[in-house]
Amino acid sequence: MEVTSRSPIKYKGKTILVEPIPVEPEADPRRLEVCGLNPATDIDTVEMFFESKRKCDGGDLAKDMPIEYDQGSGRAVITFADEAGTCIYI
Repeated sequence: MEVTSRSPIKYKGKTILVEPIPVEPEADPRRLEVCGLNPATDIDTVEMFFESKRKCDGGDLAKDMPIEYDQGSGRAVITFADEAGTCIYI
C-alpha cells in the first residue's frame, strides 16, 4: 500500500490527516491510521470513503478486521483486504 505525502486532505469541507502506521516486523502492511476526522463523521462515511476508487483510489476493506474508530478523537485504523494493488493517493 502506498500513501503519498499530500495529507492533510479536504473532504466534505473537513480536514483529514492520513498517516501510515509505523512499520514493525509483525505489523500488517494493509493497515492505515487516519487522524483528524470530525467527531460528527460516522463509521459508514469513513468506510465508504476508503473503499471508493473514485475518491481516493481505495480498495476493499478486510472483512475479518473491522475499522477501529474512536469517533471522539477522530482517529480510525483502516485495514484493506489486499495489500497488492491498493494505493491511496491523498
